[in-house]
Amino acid sequence: MWRDEPHRVCQKPNASRIKRFAGYPKDKYEKASQRNIAQVLAAECGEDDIAEFIRRLVFNVLIGNADMHLKNWSLIYPDRRQAALAPCYDFVSTITYIEDDKAALTFSHTKKFSGFSKDELSHLAANAGLSEKLVLGTARETVARFHEHWQAEKGNRSDPACLRSDGSDRARLKRRSQSNTRPACEAIGSS
Repeated sequence: MWRDEPHRVCQKPNASRIKRFAGYPKDKYEKASQRNIAQVLAAECGEDDIAEFIRRLVFNVLIGNADMHLKNWSLIYPDRRQAALAPCYDFVSTITYIEDDKAALTFSHTKKFSGFSKDELSHLAANAGLSEKLVLGTARETVARFHEHWQAEKGNRSDPACLRSDGSDRARLKRRSQSNTRPACEAIGSS
C-alpha cells in the first residue's frame, strides 16, 4: 500500500484481482485475456471504468501496441472500498519493432489486430457480462475521436528519426500499420 494523500490509500498497481491471472512474470502474456480483465471490471467497477477500459483497448489497437499485457492493467481503491481502473501507463506503439499482427493478450477469441472488429467486441461484451451497447458505442466514439485528433495534428507529426531517408522503412511501416490495425478499427467506427 502507498499513500498519495493523508486521507487516501491506494493499492499498488497490479495488486488487484487482475493479478490473480498472473502468478509469475511470464504469465502476464499467457494466463489471461482482455475479456478476463473486462470480467473483473464488470464485477468490481462501474460503467465509467468499463467505458474507459474499452477506450484504452481500442486506442492501443489504433496505435499498434502489441505489448498491452496483463500487468498494464490494474485497479485502485481510492476510497478504500470501491475499485476503480488505475491510471493508464505503458501505451506505446510497438509496430516498429514487432513484426507480427498479434496483441500480447487475446481480445476475446483472437489476438490478431486484423481480427479486432465489432464482432470481436460483441463477443467480449457477451462473455464478460458487459452491455454490448456500451462497448460498441464507446469503441465507435474512440475511433472517431482518434481520427479527428489524428487529422487535426497532421501538420505537427513527423516521421521517427530512426526511419531511413530512402523511404523504405516509412513504406514498410505504413503497410504494416494499415494492414494490421486500420481495417478493423475503421469497421468499428463505420456504423
